[in-house]
Amino acid sequence: MISSRGIFRLVLLVSGALLLLAQFAYAIEDETVEPFNKQPRPSVEKRLIQRNIEISDWFDSVANGLDLFMVGRRLTKEKNKTRVTLENTTYTFEGQGPVNRTSVGIYPRFPNLEKFLALKFTSYDEKENQRKSIQSYYDPNSRKENYGATVAWYQRFGGIRTSFEPRIDLQNKLKVSHSLAFDTYARFKNVEIKPKFEMYASATRGPGLYQGLNWNFILGRRWNLTFLNEGDYTDRIRTYNVNNGIVLGQILSDSETLAYSWIFNSNNRSNYHLENYILSVSWNRIIYKRVLDFTLTPYWRFDRSNNFKGKSGAVFNLRVIF
Repeated sequence: MISSRGIFRLVLLVSGALLLLAQFAYAIEDETVEPFNKQPRPSVEKRLIQRNIEISDWFDSVANGLDLFMVGRRLTKEKNKTRVTLENTTYTFEGQGPVNRTSVGIYPRFPNLEKFLALKFTSYDEKENQRKSIQSYYDPNSRKENYGATVAWYQRFGGIRTSFEPRIDLQNKLKVSHSLAFDTYARFKNVEIKPKFEMYASATRGPGLYQGLNWNFILGRRWNLTFLNEGDYTDRIRTYNVNNGIVLGQILSDSETLAYSWIFNSNNRSNYHLENYILSVSWNRIIYKRVLDFTLTPYWRFDRSNNFKGKSGAVFNLRVIF
């Protein structure tokens, strides 16, 4: 018997394939269909972008209809900005075979309903991934399939942004996780400070506390230097993971950036020690704004378990936005 999750994945895969085939079918349509049309036909590139816009508009219209249905009346004239993302990430690491992960995120925007709350659906635990954002970027297990739905509530209290996000994991046995986070932002001349504090209860890891305090120094029009400081304490296994490091960012153009990173990871099991450090260079390129972009990150990882001998790896992430 095929499980409900298996059916969902099959439907999702077939739907995605049909959407892509439809886009390319329209894009490479035979140029000789209208031989007497004197106006030049748009390029394949423009037609692909146009198809992406049409699909995005379709998602927006569906979300807008659901929005009015659930609320019963229009409370705002704000434009619906529903977003669907498809991401494919390939991981390679010295001594191991390549690993490929595909994830989906559906972020319906209900301008009328969002006077009260917001919804989102993802194929992985987004909050869990964000807490381990530095180390998890290089870990193929960070985006294991875990379909779920989140009901989010956001509110500002002065300069402090508050979010409460319970998430239901759609597995054989339903599991519920909770997150209550506070973050703010301050700027003094060329220095930006971004503190964050989060209390959470994970369905798999138990309760925990996350703290972050990042400092960003703007060095000019094209350069910035960020000092990263993150800590995550998990009560069930009584482990405290800490990430510290520096990131030198370079803006090459409006659509292209480079980031040079040196990140240290430490934990307290069995006593506080350095677990590993990573040197990396990330190249991010926006091919079409809010449509298609990619990130390529070669890196060198030095693990305590390997006597801090370096091993090379790479991560390639491709994202399509509707």
